[in-house]
Amino acid sequence: MELNINELAVFIAAVAVTGLGALWYSPILFGQLWLKLSNFKPEEMEAAKQKGMAKSYVGNFIATLILVYALAYFLSVGGAMGVGPAFVIGFWLWLGFVVTVSANGVFWGKDSWGLYGLNMAHQLVSILVASAILSAWPI
Repeated sequence: MELNINELAVFIAAVAVTGLGALWYSPILFGQLWLKLSNFKPEEMEAAKQKGMAKSYVGNFIATLILVYALAYFLSVGGAMGVGPAFVIGFWLWLGFVVTVSANGVFWGKDSWGLYGLNMAHQLVSILVASAILSAWPI
């Protein structure tokens, strides 16, 4: 089985998804809602900023690279030619793995359904953006 994974497309998709996350959780979009739903106080956010968030951003980017590479693998194995089939594969991966595993934060943790919904919407949009980039980029 030959895999057709474009590493540059994986990197670009990971950058795009990371940028989307920064925008999604910023005050421009859903940052205030996220703060409220996650029970963060603004002063706690400021303290985190002062402490430095570089490790968090680097860790998030590495995790995103892994996610996007795995997505590229499934798109290649699934023979997704074009954005439509890539969206279908991305959607089912999101539903089957991300939605189900992340629900444990509600079932066993302290996450609210609202926070879960906000995060799952972000994950779906992220996976669809990455799917579009990976499927549109030439091998």
